[in-house]
This record gives sequence, C-alpha cells and structure tokens, in this order.
Amino acid sequence: MGRRAARPVRAAWALPLALLAAGCAGLAGERPALDVALVSLAPREISPLEQVLDISLRVRNPNNHPVTLTGARFDLDLNGRPILRGLSNARVEIPRLGSALMKAEGSTTTLGLIKQIFEFNPDQPLRYRLKGVAFTDGLFGESIPFESAGELDPRPPGRPRR
Repeated sequence: MGRRAARPVRAAWALPLALLAAGCAGLAGERPALDVALVSLAPREISPLEQVLDISLRVRNPNNHPVTLTGARFDLDLNGRPILRGLSNARVEIPRLGSALMKAEGSTTTLGLIKQIFEFNPDQPLRYRLKGVAFTDGLFGESIPFESAGELDPRPPGRPRR
C-alpha cells in the first residue's frame, strides 16, 4: 500500500517541476541586444601618469520590452590599440524601442596617449572600436555584450587625402 501512495505524490511533483523547467527555458530564449555608441569624452582629472575622463554612452534598445541596466564595463581601442578602459555603475531605464544616456568613467595612461600621438597620421582615418558588457537587474543579473566600431576623418572638410 505504501508504494501506491507514493505514485500520486510523485505525480503531484512532476507537473510543477515540468512547468518550472519550461518557464526557465523561456527565460533563456531571446537575448536582448543593445546598440551602444560613444557620445562624449571630457577630461575630469589629469595627472602625469593617468587621465580620468567623464564618458557618455548612448544605449539604444531595439527590443520590444524595456531594459534596466545597472552598469557596464568597456574598452575603447583606437587604430587597433587599447586606449581607454571604462566603468559605470549607473542605473539606466531604457524604454522599448528607445534610447538613453549612460554616464561612465574611463581612464587612460599618459604613455598610451603619447604612443597614439606619435602614430597619428592626419591623412589616415581614426578607426575606433568600443567593446564591453552591460549588466541588467534581471532575475539572474544577466550580462549583455556589445560592440561598435567606426572611423573618424581627422581632416578638415574639403581637404583631400594624399
């Protein structure tokens, strides 16, 4: 009689466990994507060995649901060389199909800047790459990787390339 009583108890646990597993599988489904772009850099502290910058990032949410970010970390490369590392612990609400600014702090070394200055060629475009990860306050504190790249032309308008 003990074995027959155990079967309904097992069956009673099977349904909630199956529903829980299906719910967790749904959470891991579509991963939100973000488009993150560098908006501004402004010097905050300058010392002989390090420069600290205030940074603004534009975060665009192409998803059909809002995303709440609790921070980010990122690297900025210039012409294929690392130039700056940044962090933010700002909490930012990004509406569905919308955008918001995230404030961050970045630092670079004087030696890294000097190397970039000596390698600078005003007739060549400046290639940059912003790569990092944004953190959410979701159920499991999800991280969302991002990367953007582009070129800036340092020449004055109308000046041809040599």
